[in-house]
Amino acid sequence: MADRLLDQFKKRYDRAQQISYLWASLHEACYFYAIPNRNRFWRPKEQQGESKGTRVYDTTAIEATKTFVSKLHTAMTPPQTQWGFLSVDPEFDEDDAGISRDDAQRMLNDYMRKLFEYIHDSNFDVVINECYFDLAVGTSCLVVNQYTDEQPLLFTSIPMDKLAIEEAMTGKIESWYRNWEDVKASEITTRWRNAVIPPSILQMMRNNPDYTIKMVYEGVMYNPQQKKNYQYVVCTDSEILYVDEFEVNPGIVWRFQKTNNDTYGRGPIMDALPSIISLNELARIELAAANLNTFKPYMAFTDATFNPHTFKLQPMTIIPIAPLGAGGQPPLIPLPDTSNPQFSQLSIQDLRMQIRSLMFADSIIPTDSKQPVSATQLMIQNQTLAERIGPLFSRLQQEFLWPVIERCSYILDKMGLLPYPNLDRKLISFVYRSPLALAKGQEQIARFTQYFQLLQGISGPEAAQVFINPMEYPYLLADLMQIDSRLLNAPEEVARVFQAQQDKMNEQQDMLMQQQGAAPAQLPEV
Repeated sequence: MADRLLDQFKKRYDRAQQISYLWASLHEACYFYAIPNRNRFWRPKEQQGESKGTRVYDTTAIEATKTFVSKLHTAMTPPQTQWGFLSVDPEFDEDDAGISRDDAQRMLNDYMRKLFEYIHDSNFDVVINECYFDLAVGTSCLVVNQYTDEQPLLFTSIPMDKLAIEEAMTGKIESWYRNWEDVKASEITTRWRNAVIPPSILQMMRNNPDYTIKMVYEGVMYNPQQKKNYQYVVCTDSEILYVDEFEVNPGIVWRFQKTNNDTYGRGPIMDALPSIISLNELARIELAAANLNTFKPYMAFTDATFNPHTFKLQPMTIIPIAPLGAGGQPPLIPLPDTSNPQFSQLSIQDLRMQIRSLMFADSIIPTDSKQPVSATQLMIQNQTLAERIGPLFSRLQQEFLWPVIERCSYILDKMGLLPYPNLDRKLISFVYRSPLALAKGQEQIARFTQYFQLLQGISGPEAAQVFINPMEYPYLLADLMQIDSRLLNAPEEVARVFQAQQDKMNEQQDMLMQQQGAAPAQLPEV
């Protein structure tokens, strides 16, 4: 059984690895120019403290990547913020559930509040920033593992040079693999707490306590025919170290955007890569031209007093020369300068603008301003970002946002720390709320306001109000503006108060009419 599992794992790992090799050159170029600190492609023996990016002559792409990551992190998953909620489905039946809709929603709100406390108490806010850098290239992988009772959630980002993935028939990434190089055998049970060290490795450890395994493989194989669809395997080339099964995938692979027949995603760095390479080459040429302009080459005529082979151009140098060189010219003449620095600078500026635009790094907020950023500026910036990545947002929500909530919920429920509410999951939907979602909501509010103003201009104020549902619009508006539902009265309570006010107004009107009807007629004075 173990041999068959090992053989199956290695075959699927090799297939995934072959696909990753097709993308390796493109990925390496993206990391080389835009994220040099995370570039580990073709570097098997990287040393700590090693200098990177030494052949990058322009840092526009590096700065643009940091801006993009900062924007996306703040707009999608802001630190110490509850950016996800669970909502009761409109088809929720109170009689079947045995609980009122309002009580069910309050139960879900309390559950999600506690869930996000666990998430933010972990290393999520730190690790997710690394994931956004990988997402800027196109593909990112976040692993969520069970850790300790004090810190139940442990997040890990898998670097792209170690990652190999498989795409399922659904189009989602359900299977993923990574490799660990030069793993000390004594650290196996530390990295994988329930791993079992095979006798062959134990024997090697007795002979050599520092025995190192050249390669250890880790991954999840998706099998829809099994009850627990995700089989987690840790192994060497010849031995199984650890096997487990999960109902929820511990690894979350998400892509910025993808094209047909592509397994890996394509991010803004890939879109800007031609401009990035051109800019880097142009900056290199500009630097070389500046060097030539500072240390200009010279033409020299040889004679009895001047030898160019032994001459060194340096300050305070005394050059013995004849009165005139060959052809009546001085023996040392600088080469004429034929460069056009103005044209070069214009080309560089154009490429920099292209890169910032393609990488969503152009901002309405001045980078050199010393004034604090206003809330209005941030809102407009988030609205602009929402408009530009709006078509891609559904993929990010499906492949990343909800799977994170689902995996964390699964671990906490399994550990008995936060049991899942006793409600039908089919009648519960995930609601994403963040500055990015708020920006999209503000856009919808603006469109509705414009619609209502046009309707008033056509039909008049009173007729326009007939088209608006006064009982539903306030709740929709609160949802779009991300107002906490706990601050609002339930629809039933609002309807009751509204009806009571209407009844009181009707009574007052009836009393007024009765008083007017019962008043004696006044005779005119004579």
